[in-house]
Amino acid sequence: MSRKRVVISGIGIISPIGDSIDDFWNAVLDGKSGIKYFSDEYRHLNINGVKGGGYISRIDLSRFEIRKDKIRQIKDSEKTTKMLIYAGLSALEDAGIKYPLDVEKYNLGMIVGTGMSLAERYSEIPYSERNPKWFLETYPNIHLAYFSTITSLKGFSSTIVTACTGGSQAIGTAFRMICNGDADIMLAGGVDSRFSTPYIYGFSRLNMINTEQDLLSAMRPFDRNRSGFVMGEGSCILVIESLEHCMERGGTAICEIVGYGNASDATSLTDANCHGKYRAMDMALRDAGISIDQIDYINSHGTSTQSNDREESKAIKELFGKRAYDIPVNSTKSIIGHTFAACGAIEAAVCAKSILSEKIHKTLNFTLGDIYCDLNYVKDDVIQKKIAYCISNNSSIGGYNTSLVFKEID
Repeated sequence: MSRKRVVISGIGIISPIGDSIDDFWNAVLDGKSGIKYFSDEYRHLNINGVKGGGYISRIDLSRFEIRKDKIRQIKDSEKTTKMLIYAGLSALEDAGIKYPLDVEKYNLGMIVGTGMSLAERYSEIPYSERNPKWFLETYPNIHLAYFSTITSLKGFSSTIVTACTGGSQAIGTAFRMICNGDADIMLAGGVDSRFSTPYIYGFSRLNMINTEQDLLSAMRPFDRNRSGFVMGEGSCILVIESLEHCMERGGTAICEIVGYGNASDATSLTDANCHGKYRAMDMALRDAGISIDQIDYINSHGTSTQSNDREESKAIKELFGKRAYDIPVNSTKSIIGHTFAACGAIEAAVCAKSILSEKIHKTLNFTLGDIYCDLNYVKDDVIQKKIAYCISNNSSIGGYNTSLVFKEID
């Protein structure tokens, strides 16, 4: 049996630079940074030299038609839960799917990449005085559980916790399910926020987070003066379905997903390695059935750390050879910071919009690379370019690597 063609038909997003896909994309093309200094609400995180990040100040769920009893249920939920609900409902709206879902019409499931909550807001409250359900917030699947109750989501659902590859693995898993005929339509993406004292201390002690440079220019992927990432937060959810299902329901296909690769380094918990990145890209291209000559654009993981940017650049050169120097490479993280489990989904949305608009955004704050980072990084302005195929890469703590290949609709 030949595998089904899989398309993206809806995008929902909430980010430091916009809470709709159009606002987000316009800000990306304008080179508008979402990184800012901490407001008073976040001043307690101004530690170890960390001064701010790509954080979201407001999540307005009032624009959605949510039942009153469900609104009460999510009122006191964590920010991460609210971001997922916002992005998920926005994705359904963008795809023209009404909620609560008609179960007879849509056997819709959801796969979400996310991280673990530390439930810090309860830390000053004695256990005996806490909300009886407080500990449920430490379960990574609780965000998806809240979303399911709001939308009557009754299909296959799962949560993936692999740090920065969570969102792209969620998309890849949904892609596989639809390819193989195990589902017709799925929601997939990621949500994350690591703005908490333990994570800031942890990342800074591992020399991963930038604590030295001016905040507004600190996120500088592939630049010779890079010295760590700036934290971000957000959520992006895609509606993914078979092309046949999309056409039957009168949906609009934005782009096609044609390849997925997933490989592990098996070398270190924290140090990047080019070989796993190479294998993930190679697997994705083989899965898509295309050659290195057909890739028109690479959306990189590009974290602004010395090791990731070096190893990712080496992997690209190892796989693409001389052609690596001709392919435009950029990093969306330069604009919004590192959103961890959400980054792969946000960058998948960027690939979809890049294909549709034939535009590739620039990498902010990049001026000059080094002996390893010497590729065709987009730095001065938006590039106008027809994109038949593009690839998006993600890597994470623990040595996980994923790559997704996207294609224009023909």
